[in-house]
Order: sequence, then C-alpha cells, then structure tokens
Amino acid sequence: MSLNKLMQEIFQTLDAPIKSFRIFAIEKAIQEGSSNELLEILKKRQNEETDEECLILLTHAVVSVTNRISTSSANGFANLTSENFINTFLSTQPTERLNILNSLSSAQIQEFAVNTPNLLANETNPAILASLVRKFGPHWPPEKLDSLKELLFSKFLSVRLSALEILTSRHPESVIQDLPKFLSSTDPRIRSLAIQGLSRIDMESAIEHLETMLMTSNPDEKLCGLQNCLYLPFEKIKSLLIKFLASEISPQLLEKAGFLIQMNPDQEIPFQLLELMGRAPRNKLDFLKKVFSGSCQGIENSKILGDSFHAYMEHVMAFGKKANATRYAQEVLSKLSTITSDQELYEEFSSLRDSDNPEIINSLKDSLQWDISPELKQKVSKLLEYMEKPAPLEKSADKPFSLEELSPKEAIRTFSLLQREQIEKFSPILKEVISNADSNINVLASAIKTARRLELDSFTSIVEPFLNSADEKLTVAAMEYVAQFEPDKIFPLMGYYLQSQSPRIKSVAIAIFKRFDFNRALSSLKALLSLENPEQKKMAILCMLQFDFPFIRSLLVDFLLNNKDPDLLELGLCLFQTNPDPENLYYLFCLEKKLPKQFNGKIQKARLTTEKTLIELGLLKEGQINTSDRVFLQRFSNDENKANEIPKPYSIQEIRKHNPLNSDDANFSQTPQNSLIIDFFTQFAFTAEQVFGKSWKLFAFISIIFFPLLYIVFETIFQNQVKAINPPKSPISQNPDRTRNPPQDSTDTKKTIIAQVLTVGKAGTEILVKGDDGKNYLLLIPKKSKWRFSSGEVLKISIVSFRADDKGVIIVQSFQFEKVSWNKKK
Repeated sequence: MSLNKLMQEIFQTLDAPIKSFRIFAIEKAIQEGSSNELLEILKKRQNEETDEECLILLTHAVVSVTNRISTSSANGFANLTSENFINTFLSTQPTERLNILNSLSSAQIQEFAVNTPNLLANETNPAILASLVRKFGPHWPPEKLDSLKELLFSKFLSVRLSALEILTSRHPESVIQDLPKFLSSTDPRIRSLAIQGLSRIDMESAIEHLETMLMTSNPDEKLCGLQNCLYLPFEKIKSLLIKFLASEISPQLLEKAGFLIQMNPDQEIPFQLLELMGRAPRNKLDFLKKVFSGSCQGIENSKILGDSFHAYMEHVMAFGKKANATRYAQEVLSKLSTITSDQELYEEFSSLRDSDNPEIINSLKDSLQWDISPELKQKVSKLLEYMEKPAPLEKSADKPFSLEELSPKEAIRTFSLLQREQIEKFSPILKEVISNADSNINVLASAIKTARRLELDSFTSIVEPFLNSADEKLTVAAMEYVAQFEPDKIFPLMGYYLQSQSPRIKSVAIAIFKRFDFNRALSSLKALLSLENPEQKKMAILCMLQFDFPFIRSLLVDFLLNNKDPDLLELGLCLFQTNPDPENLYYLFCLEKKLPKQFNGKIQKARLTTEKTLIELGLLKEGQINTSDRVFLQRFSNDENKANEIPKPYSIQEIRKHNPLNSDDANFSQTPQNSLIIDFFTQFAFTAEQVFGKSWKLFAFISIIFFPLLYIVFETIFQNQVKAINPPKSPISQNPDRTRNPPQDSTDTKKTIIAQVLTVGKAGTEILVKGDDGKNYLLLIPKKSKWRFSSGEVLKISIVSFRADDKGVIIVQSFQFEKVSWNKKK
C-alpha cells in the first residue's frame, strides 16, 4: 500500500465512532506508519480517546511511528533464530516486542510459527496479542488452532478480531457454532469477518448476509460490505453490486463499488449499467457513465471477446436504445392507465408528438402485443394516432407572444417545445403563470413541468403551495419540481403522499423516495403490495415501474403467486416482457409451474415474446432455448428442496428471528394508530419519570392495571389525531380549489428523543444535536424563526426524520421541542 493511501485510510478512520474502525487505523499505524504528520495526529487522538483498549494501542502506535521516523527500530533482530526467538521476545519490554514482530521477515515468521502458540498464555497486552495472531496465524500449526478459539472471547476487541480473521480464513468450520453470534454483532467488522468465514461453508447464505450489510442505512456497514466483496467471487456478487449502485447515493461508497465493477471485466455488466442509467437521477448519471465506460474498456483490454468486441458493443448500444424506449413506453402506459379523457391524453403527451424518436413510437406499437387490457390498448392506439397527425404551431415559440393570445392547449404545447437556449426569454413568462392564482390548472401544471425540465431552480417558493393541491396533475408537477431542487421541503409530506388514493401521486412519491432512500422506497412498495383492495394492488404493480426490474422481480413473482387474479397477472407479465433479461425466463417458468393451468397460455406467450426479444438483442442464442426447460426444471427442483429444508442456525432467516438485525423494512407499513400508541407511551414514560423520579417504573407498572381506562382516553385522543393526519379539504386565501391542508407531520417516521446541542450554525438555521439513541441529527430551522439555541443545551424533541447524509447525520425539518435538563433525563 502506498504511503499516501495508507495515511488517508488511517486519517479517515482514526476518529470513527465505531471502536473496531479506530482499532483498524491504530493497528495500521503500528505496522506501517512512519510520518511526522501521522505522529501528531496519533498524539492528538491520545488526548481525545476514552476507550482503555484504544489508549493502550495508541501508546504503542506513537512509539512505533517515532522509532520508524528515527530509524531506531533497525536493530539486530535479523539475527534471531527459532532457538533464541522465544527467550529474546519474553525478555524485552512490550514496546520492544512490537518492534521485534514488525521487523520479522516472511521467512522468519514461517520458521518461528511452530513455537509462537506458547507465547499466548501469559501475554496480557492487547497490541502484542493481536499482532502475534496476525503475524503467525497464517502459519499456525493446525493441531494448535484451538488456542486461537479461546481468543475469540477475549475481553479485548482487537484480539477477538485478529483471532476471528485467522480462523475464518484457515478453519471456518471451527467457528460454525459461534457464527450466529458473530453474524448478529452490532460491530460491522465482526459481521464482515463472519461473512467471509461463512462464504467458505455456505456461499449462498454468505451472499444473503452481505446483501443485508450493503442494503442497510448505516454507511459503516456498507463500507465493510464493499470491502467484503474483495474476498468473494465476482460472479457471485456482481448482481449485488449493481443493486448497490442503483440504491446508493453516497459518492464515496459509489466510487468504491464502481471500482470493484471496473476491475472485474464481465460481459453482462454493461447491459445492466445501461438499465441503471435509464432510471438514474441526474446527479448519479455522470458517475454511472464513467463506470460504464470503464467496464467496457476493461472488457476490451482483457481480450475475453477476441476480435468480436466491436460487434459486442453494437449489441450493447442497440440494447440501450431498445431498453430506454421500452422503459419510456412503460411510463406512458402507467400514465395512460390514469387518464380518463381524450383532452387529458392530448395535453399530457403533446411534447411526445413533437419529439423525433422512432424507437419510442416502435415501442408503443410493440406494446399493443403485450398482455395489457383492451381499454389500455385502445388508449395506446389513440395516442399513436394523435402522434402521427401533423401539428403546426399557431404561435412560434421563437417569437415573443402574449399568454392572453393563446388557448390553454396552445400554451401547453408552447411550453413543451421550449429549449434551454430560450430560458432567458421565457423564464419571466413561466414565473408569471406559476405566480398567477387565476392561471388555468392544466397550463399551470405544464409551466411547472417545463421549469423543472429547463432546470429553473428559483421557483420553489411559488411552487411549494401546490404540493397540497386538490388537482392531481398540479400536485404531481409540484412534487417533482420541489423534489429536484429542494427535496428537504417535500420529505415531511412523504407519509401523506404514500397514503394517497391516487396511483400517480403514490408512484411519484415512491420514485422520489427511491432517489434518497432505496430501502424505505422498497419498504413502501412492499406495504402497497400487502393491501387488500384490488385497485390498490394494481396501483402497487404500476409503482414497480419506478424500480430496476431485477430488484423487484422476486417480489413480483411472490405477489402473483399469492394473488391469482387474471388482471394482476397481465400487469405482471407486461413487466417481464418490457424488461428483457435472460433471468426472466426462469421466473416465468416458475410461474407456469406454480400457478393454475388456466394461466399457462398467457405465461407461455410472455415467455416466447421474451425469448424473441432476447435473441434480437443478442442476449440469448437459439441453442440455449432448446435446453432451457431441462436446466430450469433441475433448478426449480433444487429451489423447492431448499425451501423445504430446516434453516441453518446461521441463515439470515434464523438470525433475524433470534437476533434481529437493524432493518428498515415496514417503516411505512405501520398504521397511524400504532405510531400514536408508541408516541403516547413514550410521552407517558417521560412524564412519569419527571414527576415520580426513580419510582416512575413502579408507578407505570401499577398504571397498567388501569390500562382499559387509559385506552378509552387514548381512543378519544386518537380520533382527533386522525383528523389531523387526514384533514378535510380547506381553502387558502387566493384560490380555494387549489390546495388542501396536509398533515403537520408523518407518523410513519415520528419519534421522540432527548438530545444535546453540539453546534449551532452561524445563521442559527442549522442545529447539530446528539440524541440519546446515539445518533446525530441536523435540525433545519426556518430563517425567520425566533428560536435561539446554544451549545450544551438539552432538548426533548419530537421529530420526523427523512434522510441521512453520507456521514450518517439525520436531517430533520419537521419537529417540536422543549428545553429540559440532564437531571430530568436521568
């Protein structure tokens, strides 16, 4: 490792809140550190560190780095032999022992390893114990590996980590009984090492645990998960890395994942990256383009395709065009399903008629062959007919015009044709439309959409009131605009949107959430799929369009197997046909095997259509189709047998059952009543503690006897709360039919914490606090607020958290607070 890279790695983790990360950095300094800059940082850390073990390691690190700088460690240890090593080692001071270990050559380490187990029994210094295990562990005599097992339960974390690292790499079966404990550890490095050991016993289970780490909301766990990818076969983890790229927003973590992909040339990866690019937000698109370019370059440099690389790239680009057009056709179908009039259809797709994109037209024509309802096919036919008609513009968008001269239809079309070079001329007109309370609603929605498309980011304050519009089109336009330019202002309303009965509002809400928190967006989708109403189930399938298909494919299959409805099956099969992927064929095979026979005709038709598309795109050869049934049948049989097996103690299912890991699932599936009950008892406990002091628990226990009476009181409170969560329409001053009052916050993400103020921003609009749950929160204060805070103050805060930045700080905009003291907290 280069000096600069080593220094950077140490600097980044030396102040980490997770102890094992700090230990990793300190041990790196002990083994390789040799600069004055590092020495000063280690000394500074000594003054700040509070953990006893880390302080011991820091002392050795300071001495080791000092010795390297002064070259005093270059002594006569090169003359050590297997005969005198033990005596020499035991006769020196702890710091000198580390110098000995760090100076040994590879040949000496291998030669001395047979006797080093004897050094463990009486050693009490964690730095030396950990170093002994790491240095000699790879060459430890097999018959003495049990001595390392005892160290797995050392009181020193550094020693436990070193022993676990050696045992999982050399003899993973020896720790199999303790794997559940390690796999459920709150320390990501322990879990990471346990996964490496599990991969040598049960690769599939290891991949499931790795996915849990990569899909968590904890950036430290994600980092350990990515580091684990270096130790597993790329073929096994490549789909997981693609999923990570689709869900992650941290530039640093994305860069690490992208590097792993680029350093492993694989012919399937460019196709998958193109799929991601088609749905990626603007701020991630440039990064994905770089990864795509690097992946293609790696394939060319590897020569794995011989002379056919250019033909391969033609296939890739043809796939990209086809996939983009098909994806757009899917979105069109989703919108068409909610359109109720021809006029609305013409207004919604006026810009599409003026676009010069034959691939989209062809995809819409292809959609007539998909398994969609006759009503939807009729709308597609009407749209195609509308798009093929000439549409001369009565008023040119290149010439000045007055809105009064244009009909709403003409104004909408004019806005749809505006280009970025016309921003300066037409920005005032768009602002005038959006600001005017008397603007036609359809024209207003079109103006907001155009402003977003042209990236006019200064209209948030005048668009924000329409987030609560009674008109669906206007609400959706406002949601998309605010989410693009000031997302913090829309997240407090996300729970409200996710409870909407409008498919478009709900779909857009999930799409917005997906950009910032993939796990919660997926949880929201799962909650939708669990609803009982048939129309809501259709809505849930339409919301699946917001996700890259490989990541929701299993979810869709399970849904279709549990909901044997012909209409739902048609919608589901449509998703399979419009997302070409060889893996789709197996899932269709499973549906054909498990669903009633009356559905087989539709499934077989979808499978044949998928095969044809894959062959046209060069993703499948005709010879593979001839053997696919036999291969799929064997795979299906294996999957069925596995499903009937008793889960292993280390499986993700058993770990979650007995040692629940942190999970973001179901964050949006709890009902308002459940959330309010939690809030009620949180408030109850806090108040009881304040009034009764240390006796509050006894008081609470006695109060449980009177719970029925409390429940009646609570029910009254709850009914009032529900009215606040789902308010009736109410007018605003300027335009009574445009908005309705939203809830003040979403109970889905509401919690109460006690927190201490750490820092206050210069303008007083950003307050960083540390909660009693160990997390840091950034409170966003309105600029005109009279609230004043100072460092050290203690607050009781009811918050609605909606997003964490790349450092794990949770950003909060909607909250209530009161100032308390630490005495009350205790």
